[in-house]
Amino acid sequence: MLMKKTLILFGLIIIPFLSFAQNKTIGQVVDIDRNVYNTIIIGTQVWLKENLRVTHYNNGAPIQKVIDTLAWTNLTSSAYCSYNNDDNIALKYGRLYNYYTVVDNRKLCPAGWHVPNDNEWQILNDFLGGNLVAGGKMKVRDTLYWESPNVGATNESEFSALPAGRQYHDSYNFLGEYTNIWSTTQCEYDSNLVWCRYLTFSLPHLCRFTYKKHYGLSVRCLKN
Repeated sequence: MLMKKTLILFGLIIIPFLSFAQNKTIGQVVDIDRNVYNTIIIGTQVWLKENLRVTHYNNGAPIQKVIDTLAWTNLTSSAYCSYNNDDNIALKYGRLYNYYTVVDNRKLCPAGWHVPNDNEWQILNDFLGGNLVAGGKMKVRDTLYWESPNVGATNESEFSALPAGRQYHDSYNFLGEYTNIWSTTQCEYDSNLVWCRYLTFSLPHLCRFTYKKHYGLSVRCLKN
């Protein structure tokens, strides 16, 4: 039976929600810009259900907005953008950030949250059955956002991944086809690369891959 409840869990204010047998709990978190995010419990972790949209650090300092795609290639400092410089796209898919932003000590995620490292992504991957199937359990099911055939998509984890694309070298690409999400873990064999995760419309996988630090990728925050 579905039951409405109100309580405080893991330091979150939980608004009325539906309690399921899987013991998942939906709550909300607000960032420094007053953007509101839904949250979800997956195994032992609590995740945002949406990509980050914030444009300021937690101390109120603005993050540099860079709209010149050529400038991204040479960046070695924090920056964000919206896909195709369209803030309406960012409202749904979240903004894109470079690596220097996600590891800045002024903190990108809301207070009490952080950008996950590679090991924390692996915990999620393992809980959802491994990389060959985890991505399907994380993607929204329909093809309104994901390109057809959106292979394996069930969203049974309620992670609700959308294909936000990326800022890559001097262009934007793959909106509707891929989502690429940062970790904070540098590659052990090349300090210019960072271990990230991506999902695609053509596979049910949660893929582990390296990206260069100046790329613009999505951010999902994890509860401390």
